Amino acid sequence: MRTAIVSMLPEGDITADVLPGEIMHPPAQYTSRPGSGRVDFSIASDGRFFRFWADGKLPLLESVRIDLEQNRVWIGNHVLPYAGKQIADKQNPQQSRWRIYTWFSESDGRFTLAQHKQTGQTFLHISMWGNGFSALTAPAELSLLF
Repeated sequence: MRTAIVSMLPEGDITADVLPGEIMHPPAQYTSRPGSGRVDFSIASDGRFFRFWADGKLPLLESVRIDLEQNRVWIGNHVLPYAGKQIADKQNPQQSRWRIYTWFSESDGRFTLAQHKQTGQTFLHISMWGNGFSALTAPAELSLLF
């Protein structure tokens, strides 16, 4: 699991496409979409946690900590346990191969990381519906492709 996350989340500065919030799985068209917007952020790891920084532009993303030792995702004070891995082959709506990892809590939300098998692009989706996320200054749903 650690190796997969490290390959999907390269440390350093990232420029990502912001995708429409309703996308919950890797997009069928995994190249830049017109009008989707772009955002810059940074990824760093201390060996146990992966963290994100976006100069306050993406508070939902900045509240995420991926715990490599316990294989869970923290979003603010909410803990999402690992829900599993799936491989999407070309016989799916996306018509492309993805390696997909999901952390999920019925009461709080979902965090999805996926990597395209050929291009290496990463899809990151956060959807929070748990108590306490209405205080964020940005929507509690975010989809990025980088």
